Amino acid sequence: MSVTLTELEPHVVWNYFDEIRKIPRPSKHEEKIQAWLKAWAEEQGFTVREDAAGNLVVSVSASPDSDGAAPVVLQGHVDMVPEKNRDSGHDFLTDPIEVVVDGDWVVAPDTTLGADNGIGIAMAMAAATDQGCIHPALELLFTIDEETGLTGATELDGIPSSISSGRPRPCPRRSRSRSRASEEVIPAWTSTRTGPTRSSCSPA
Repeated sequence: MSVTLTELEPHVVWNYFDEIRKIPRPSKHEEKIQAWLKAWAEEQGFTVREDAAGNLVVSVSASPDSDGAAPVVLQGHVDMVPEKNRDSGHDFLTDPIEVVVDGDWVVAPDTTLGADNGIGIAMAMAAATDQGCIHPALELLFTIDEETGLTGATELDGIPSSISSGRPRPCPRRSRSRSRASEEVIPAWTSTRTGPTRSSCSPA
């Protein structure tokens, strides 16, 4: 029996990711996901701001049971790498990403999955709306065009000139071999830990 994304736990995270994967959002073409995020924020009653670069900041009030901790910024980029298998007719400007739940993994059979950073966006949205999540005031920062040069991050309004004058230093990451587009997967663990996008199904 096949399983859909909306049947995975935690539901709120995977429901959001299921919506995100339907929205075309290759780098340099983020207008559809930006419009969807702004509509979502307004529907939730959150304040949303957009800077000149196209980055969005969604302000979320602290939950009633919060202990008065300092606000927290949750950041994710809205674009994705548009790669597909040679025999795929997928159009990244118009088509949703097709996904399959394969055991403990979520897989895009013919294209990149867009979990980088769609799952990060989904988790930030879930933190803001899940009634069971106790949190301080949140700033959800959704940046554009990360995959082709960190454009949104470097042009973010108010960013120090010492950072915006050059490419920010990337976080260290484990080296790995390049994989076929069909092998980009993310774990479908039944907890709030969804894990990073991976290039293979082998254990970390």
